[in-house]
Amino acid sequence: MSDDSENCALFADELTPEDQQFLAGLQCGSEPWSQAATEWITSSKHVELLTLKVHRQNIAAQKVYKRYGFELLDGFEDNEHLMMYHKLDLQE
Repeated sequence: MSDDSENCALFADELTPEDQQFLAGLQCGSEPWSQAATEWITSSKHVELLTLKVHRQNIAAQKVYKRYGFELLDGFEDNEHLMMYHKLDLQE
């Protein structure tokens, strides 16, 4: 039997108001992606992040993305690319 844990889909259980007491003080970290994760977990609002990968040497593209509110997403870069994110303000 093979271990398919790496191929399992990510899912989230819906939290109830009663669950909030167990999340008091939860902090996933100080990086932008972990702050967004903390907000997503502890908030009753739905949080959406738009992410993209941009080549490190494509300075023009990086400037365009920054102009439209994208920020660097630390911890997900590789040798050739940077990850950037933009937090979407979705109205329910």
